[in-house]
Amino acid sequence: MDLRERIVGSWDEGRLTQREIAQRYVVSVAMVKKLLQLRRRTQSIAARVRRSRPSLMTPARCRRLAKLVARHPDATLEELRDSLHLTCSVSTIHVALAAMKLTYKKRRSMPASKSART
Repeated sequence: MDLRERIVGSWDEGRLTQREIAQRYVVSVAMVKKLLQLRRRTQSIAARVRRSRPSLMTPARCRRLAKLVARHPDATLEELRDSLHLTCSVSTIHVALAAMKLTYKKRRSMPASKSART
């Protein structure tokens, strides 16, 4: 916030161009422009609050997922998602499994190699 105030203060003094302000504070010209636009639009230079939506993987769903993986360790991520009746992406299931430190794959179901370990 301090840097934002110094940038805007330099602009308000009227002695420097946007390019000179950017060089002085070692920021991009685009940042100076966007900061001034933000102040014009909202009357504030505070950073915008990023709102994220709540996770679909609630603690109850994570417990169900863990039980499902225990019963079917060879199920694919898509199969796990479909078994939970969720509309989330497959990567959401992957992230949840990684957070719980669970694996969901077995070794490849191929004959053992005679020349290398599998």
